Amino acid sequence: MKKGAMMARARGCYGAGGMLLALAFLMASCPLKGPEREETRSAMTFTFIDACNDNVGPAIGLYDVTKIKAHREDESILGEYILRGVEAPEEVGIECVRGDYICYGAWVDEGRSFWGCGRECREACDSCCVSCDDVPVRPVRLLCGGGIENQYGRAPSGP
Repeated sequence: MKKGAMMARARGCYGAGGMLLALAFLMASCPLKGPEREETRSAMTFTFIDACNDNVGPAIGLYDVTKIKAHREDESILGEYILRGVEAPEEVGIECVRGDYICYGAWVDEGRSFWGCGRECREACDSCCVSCDDVPVRPVRLLCGGGIENQYGRAPSGP
């Protein structure tokens, strides 16, 4: 075989087709992923107070919206609870991933009246989410009509 013919054959082996094959091998052996963040666990305690003397205990849900946005809904519900007494503070402790955003939703009447992000965290809210860390969360008083009040005064709730 002449030198020119050998070079043409080598280019054919390692040309575009060969390069694509090598690239496919690399992609299969090294799957593309975003940077993984370390999942450091943290404990948080929320305090809820039913301030509406209507004989209906609101249901409370705590949701990890970071997992909702990552389409990991099965891991997003951190707990659901029912408040049992008027003006009786109830503490709810959870464990979460540090840095994830945790939102609360409360509701009565199958979600027609709600506080925070509501049932299954379907509603928009201005002040119902906090970053998961070991800092205590301010108490939340659930007022009649869907309003909330905390140590900083009355805050809007719902959309």
